[in-house]
Amino acid sequence: MYAINLCYKVPNENADEIAAVIDEHAAFMQKVYVDGDDAVAPTTTFFAKAAEVTDPLDPDAEETGFTIFTINEIWASPDDVISHIHRVMDAPHAERFFKSFEYCTAAPMGTITFQI
Repeated sequence: MYAINLCYKVPNENADEIAAVIDEHAAFMQKVYVDGDDAVAPTTTFFAKAAEVTDPLDPDAEETGFTIFTINEIWASPDDVISHIHRVMDAPHAERFFKSFEYCTAAPMGTITFQI
């Protein structure tokens, strides 16, 4: 299994803009990866959002002024990852999505090291 892992650290004043782009990516995936389509869907996908806090061991800690977003997609093969990246490059939201990488740390061909 191979993973695309994207982690964004976004100033709160830009968080709505990045959330909108991530929502566009989710809508794109829902449209492209449907039963009966030739596109191979990821085995698992989840997107998450949380306020960054000063103490990660205390969820009630003071917020830092940043929002953390993650996109996690698990794929069966490297070819599936590459095909997905090519689809995204041609997607209507591609320019906005790739521009959002100014806030992003990306690992496009990770391997799964643990899963329950």
